[in-house]
Amino acid sequence: MTFKIQIPNAIVRNPNLESTAFVVLAKLIQIHSLLHRPDTITFDYSKVMNDLCIKENRTFKSALKNLFEQGYILDQIERLPRKSMLSIRINTRKINPGKEGKWTQLPITYLHRVILQKIGHIGFRLLYYYESYIYRGSVDGLWAYPSIDAIAADTGVTQTTVKKYNKLLHNEKFIKIDTFEVEGIEIYDENNVYRYTLDRYHNKYSVEIDRIEKLYDRLLKAVV
Repeated sequence: MTFKIQIPNAIVRNPNLESTAFVVLAKLIQIHSLLHRPDTITFDYSKVMNDLCIKENRTFKSALKNLFEQGYILDQIERLPRKSMLSIRINTRKINPGKEGKWTQLPITYLHRVILQKIGHIGFRLLYYYESYIYRGSVDGLWAYPSIDAIAADTGVTQTTVKKYNKLLHNEKFIKIDTFEVEGIEIYDENNVYRYTLDRYHNKYSVEIDRIEKLYDRLLKAVV
């Protein structure tokens, strides 16, 4: 059974969390789970940077700063240690959804370097974003319907960037995008809070999990 990384929807849709920081947090959640959820995790940050396609220390430190400012980690990392091992306290209260919390999960393979090289950090963030609106327990729930305005507002990127990465994800067959005509349909989130109204032509999105797994297998074989 493929391990899945669970991330609370409040994090997935936090516009103040940068996409690179989101990817780093996903990796920290993975490490935290594999180590049986200790308060403090210790890891080889050089390896993590390589796994996540982060080339510069300052980019990694900026992501950690963002995570600290948003309260997801409890240590402010001013300097990276000369040796590669780094210890960080995780704010388990925020990263664990709890029994009543809403969360999104995707296979750990999506966080692999060969996938991130294809879709980038923003593409990874968008996969989680679309999946957060999908209910896989029903055929009718296999589509997400957020507007471009809502996607940009929830992820903190521009509408132009959303469209760019939608095109990339669609071309690489990570998502399916269908366009349909609607008028005046109000959309609410899982807490029954109004989000937006669908008007005229609108996109709906499906995360193509089976296709992504097959692509992952092909990419992995190509680098072995």
